[in-house]
Amino acid sequence: MAVDNQKKEAYMKEYRKRPAVKARRLEKRWDKLYRKHLRERVLFAYGGEFPKCSCCSEGDTRFLTIDHVDGNGNIERKEKGLKSGYHTYKYLEDNNFPLGYQLLCFNCNQAKYIYGVCPHKNHA
Repeated sequence: MAVDNQKKEAYMKEYRKRPAVKARRLEKRWDKLYRKHLRERVLFAYGGEFPKCSCCSEGDTRFLTIDHVDGNGNIERKEKGLKSGYHTYKYLEDNNFPLGYQLLCFNCNQAKYIYGVCPHKNHA
């Protein structure tokens, strides 16, 4: 059994040295970094220097999402053939960050979707 593991490890070590494998790994890393920076550009475009939730002022960018002000995001994505996430961010950047979008934290965004209005707005 230990011999099999040693053979496998030796094979994998040689496999990882192949140029095509290295290129794919590098491309994956680059793609992940590109997507992260694209998301950051969109957040800063809609939130300014210090992006925060339009409803509750949550400022941790890990929680922030893009929200359609009119609540028609699902319809718009279907019309334009967009998936959520990267494709939406790419669409926004390619179209010079159009109006009709805002930043909401995930909780406020989900509450708006489920209840029609965020509970923070009911208490204001």
